[in-house]
Amino acid sequence: MIHSPPAPGIPSVLRIERHYTEQILSGKLTPGTLLPNSRELARLWGTSATTVQSAMRGLAAAGLVGRSQRSGTVVLDRRERGVIGLIIGPSLSDETAHYQRALCTALESRFNRYGLSTRIYDGVHPYSVSAAQEYHPLETFKLDQRYYEFKGLILLAIGKEEPAEIAESPLPKVRVGNAFRSDIIYDIDTLVREVLQRVEQEGRRKLAAFWFPGDLRGLKKAIDKAVAAGVGQDLAIEYVDTPLQKRGMHIEKDAFEAMEALVATWKADPTRQPDALLIMDDIVARAVSMSLLKNQIAVPEQMMMIVRATTGIEHHYALPVIRYEFSSSDTAVHLEELLWKRIRGEEIPPLPVLQQGQLSA
Repeated sequence: MIHSPPAPGIPSVLRIERHYTEQILSGKLTPGTLLPNSRELARLWGTSATTVQSAMRGLAAAGLVGRSQRSGTVVLDRRERGVIGLIIGPSLSDETAHYQRALCTALESRFNRYGLSTRIYDGVHPYSVSAAQEYHPLETFKLDQRYYEFKGLILLAIGKEEPAEIAESPLPKVRVGNAFRSDIIYDIDTLVREVLQRVEQEGRRKLAAFWFPGDLRGLKKAIDKAVAAGVGQDLAIEYVDTPLQKRGMHIEKDAFEAMEALVATWKADPTRQPDALLIMDDIVARAVSMSLLKNQIAVPEQMMMIVRATTGIEHHYALPVIRYEFSSSDTAVHLEELLWKRIRGEEIPPLPVLQQGQLSA
């Protein structure tokens, strides 16, 4: 007799995991409950003992059950369950950390489904300004490992060099936004191709491509690839290389000053002024829009703006912009899936994972 009816397209191991996850989190299976042994579960579910063992390993990885040869598989109390550490480069108190806050919320929601809690350690990047000077996130993380059962770590935009407290940790890790080491990257090639097509459709002729702070070489490579494929060949493209010396709360101010200097060059030589802008950071786009307003450059009449943005995060640009959106919820899904595979020691797909975006109408 099958314990739960098969669901089309869902492997047995996932059906078993989901069933017992729901039973435990709903309280139908209370702490201390002993689950049947693998042979009995295999009979109840109409599957193999190997499949059951894999499902039980998943529940144990989530901290929902404890397993031992002597005691069998026992439902754990919530206080005994695992923790996922979220190591964040910027301080979440920084006004500009909209994306990081959205991603943390999405990750917390996903892991809470398994009864796992998350603990956030933000402000680890050297450019970050901590909410309180006495707060030392990595020291707090080091101390917390004495009291909490960490299952894995998610590293978000912590910088090129990982702090020793993180790099030396044996915990399974996934990374996003770390220079040269990200497990998930955004599909910039598709973004560039679709943006160039949109610019051409609008009858524009000159495009200024911004990515500060960022890797302008990567953006140029993506544009070169699109042009080689026949997209944007008739556009005059200028690359705006204006590296910012500061980050976090200073980025908008620095970007505004950089944009003012650029507009001054356009005024000195009007033939250099573009009629389209591609801006790869939504905070920088706020500064750009302020400069355009100050200098009475009409958008979109004189200049169209296309901004890389995050779904659900709306900024006040004071100008009409076209958004190319990536979803923080999709990023959370990718991070969760990769971390579970590393926790369980399973084979992972080729990395980095390429995440798709969408150009708004």
